[in-house]
Amino acid sequence: MLEARRYYGIFIILAVTLILCLKMALSISCTNCGNYGYCAKKGVNDTCDQCKCPAGFNGNCCEIMPPPGCNANPCPPENYTCINHEAGQYRCDCEAGNTAIDPCEPDPCGVGADTCYANGTETWSCECGNDYTGNRCESIVL
Repeated sequence: MLEARRYYGIFIILAVTLILCLKMALSISCTNCGNYGYCAKKGVNDTCDQCKCPAGFNGNCCEIMPPPGCNANPCPPENYTCINHEAGQYRCDCEAGNTAIDPCEPDPCGVGADTCYANGTETWSCECGNDYTGNRCESIVL
């Protein structure tokens, strides 16, 4: 009986140790939330236990960027060239000899924009949603 109690005690100690080790190993802490995310829940030692990532970003620390914007072929098929930008953003440029009639077609604004406004036939401006800023509404407000 004494031998069984000893094994039971050792089992309990090993089980608690295993649970604590797994909890530490599975807890994800980020030193930052990338260039686009922000920390929603602070951790210890200036780490972040939970990052808030903008649309299209993934990963515990917002480290997985969205695919290049041109992958989805967002530009009209004729007379435009798609130019990739950082963080899944893109720009559609008129090819030489062609002129754009509506600068908001295709939409030059980023994922954080509510509306594109044409200012004549060559310039535009973007109206950003609450959580975004920048000329194309490409930056998340921290």
